[in-house]
Amino acid sequence: MSRVNAPRKAIVLAAGHNETTRQLLLQPLGNSTVIEQSLANVTKVVPKQDVIIVVAADDQSVREQLGPTWYYVDQTVQAGTGDAVRCARAELEGFDGDVLIAYADTPMLRASSLRGLLWRHDLTGAQFSLLTAMLPDPGDYGRVVRDRTGRITEIVEAYDTSLAS
Repeated sequence: MSRVNAPRKAIVLAAGHNETTRQLLLQPLGNSTVIEQSLANVTKVVPKQDVIIVVAADDQSVREQLGPTWYYVDQTVQAGTGDAVRCARAELEGFDGDVLIAYADTPMLRASSLRGLLWRHDLTGAQFSLLTAMLPDPGDYGRVVRDRTGRITEIVEAYDTSLAS
């Protein structure tokens, strides 16, 4: 079942788990910043008025950089990706459509990649789609754990990789 015309919203995660991560969002990148470029890519597939930015409640720097024309929700405790998404849940009350969840620190993720993900999601009638990347050194990024057949079994934070099966 294709949902090509399904409405879409986006949640952009910009709270970060520490001050260093949050400062990365404000780093210059050409004529903008890391977060501004990430948002520029997201808004090529989801209208700006349908984007929710999750920010750290105790840090106003992202709001100050982006200004009041964006919609923000606060994450009071940085407890991972799932918690950040949960913070935006009330804003989706009554919404019947697809939600794109993106990170604010991925400015090199092209809008065409997001379009491809959403196109395949619609084409297959999927309930959940995940875009992943294989990196030679994933560093502080979380990990997608797969079984021998390639099926996703779990997603773990980098600091939890020793717990992954």
